[in-house]
Formats: sequence, C-alpha cells, structure tokens
Amino acid sequence: MPAPAADALVAFLALDGDGTHRTSGSRVRNGPLFGGELLALGLRAAAATVDSGQQPHALHAHFLARGRPERISAEVATVRDGRTLSLRQVSVEEGGAELFTMMASFHRPEERDEHASAMPPAPDPDGVGPWKADPHTALDDTLPFEIRHVSPASDDQATIRLWARVRGSLPVDPVLAACAQAMATDMRTGAAASAQLGSFHGAVSLDHAMWFHRSVPADDWFLIDIRPRSVAAGRGLVVGTVHGIDGRLAATFAQEALVRAAPD
Repeated sequence: MPAPAADALVAFLALDGDGTHRTSGSRVRNGPLFGGELLALGLRAAAATVDSGQQPHALHAHFLARGRPERISAEVATVRDGRTLSLRQVSVEEGGAELFTMMASFHRPEERDEHASAMPPAPDPDGVGPWKADPHTALDDTLPFEIRHVSPASDDQATIRLWARVRGSLPVDPVLAACAQAMATDMRTGAAASAQLGSFHGAVSLDHAMWFHRSVPADDWFLIDIRPRSVAAGRGLVVGTVHGIDGRLAATFAQEALVRAAPD
C-alpha cells in the first residue's frame, strides 16, 4: 500500500462535500471494489450527519452492483431523528450508477444492565501464524488488516474463525472502530457460506446486517467468528460475531451471498 494501512483507512473515510453529499477520493486497496469498503464508507457517511453523542447501533445493507471506482459518492437522507435514535438511508454511487444501499441506525448509549454470550474458544493471536490470502478470492495483502486465521475451529469444523486488527494506529473514535470492524466482517463470509458444499464455490455478497453492542478498538486484536447456517436455492447464509481481545462482544452480523460452483 502507498501509505500505512491505518492512514489509508482514515483517508478513505475522510469525507468531503456539502450537506448530505459525501465523497471519497481515496481507496483502501487496489483491485475490484471490496464490499467491506462500501459498508465502512456508508456507515461513516451516515454517522457524519447525526449528533456526535450517538454511536452506530445497526446497519442493513444491500450490494447492488460491482464497481472499480476512482471516485465514489455517498448520498445520505435523514429518515428519522428521535431523542435517542436516528435513522439514515445511504446510497453509494459511481458515475450515477448505484452500487450499494444501506439503512443505518444510531443510538445514544444508555446505562443499563448488560449480558453477552462468551467469546468462542481461540488461541491467543500471538500464537497463530499469519494468514495467507486465499487465491480464489479478491482479498490479498492490500487489506488494511493483519489477519491470523484460526482454522478449523476446534468446536465446529465448518466455522471460520480469525483474529484481525488494523495495521497501524487509529484515532480513538468509536465510529471509526465500528467502520473498520464492519469492513472486516465482509472477509471470508463467502468461503464460510459454501464451506459445507465440499468443493470450491464462488460467492457474491447480496446483503449484510450488523448490530453494534459495545465499542472495542479496531487497531487491537478482535476475533471474528463466522458460522454457516444454510445453503439453499443458490444462496448461502452465515451468522457471525466480533469480540474484542478482552472477550467483550462488540457486534453480531449476518450475511447472505449467491453461491455458485466455480469452474476448474
């Protein structure tokens, strides 16, 4: 990458424009547009239009088209502003063609009783070797993450489990951390969706939902656990979690993808 990964990520998410029209001229990586980039950019653009005391609560996104944009734009529309919750609709376009649409919700944190499921079993990231990029995917070492792949998961052979962190240091910002983790949850989902089919299948992301429970740093290790739930009618569904290095549950996500047998 031409700049350190954390710097490139911050530059990509540094928005300009007037009103609700936000643009980004930077890229996190070369090659085809990565769906995780759209998740991160859409969430960042929406967050720029809400009160600074509110944090990401949920997103529901649909991937509509592929793109290789040198410059993409995000249009944000206000759906609702309440006392504690705000809802935004985001459309990401390239040259007038819509690539991605998202509904993003923001919530002012409240002091309430808490409960969360435990972190899945995983060795310490320092004891796991670096991840080698899958040659069947568009993901490679231009991703802004350091990745340690825990595979297969000891408690579920079909589960894909990995440690990830942004390479470099990020500003302390819960929104930026949520954007980085949203980007990371688009990694390996297609492989997990088709893991039980026995042979390599390609996958194209259709939609992605994510719920943010607690803020944990994205430049420290966080564990992504991706579990396949169904393959039917040409679509594969996975459900996953994000846990901080301290075991706290940061987020829950789900993604569905078109699953296709890949040619030899």
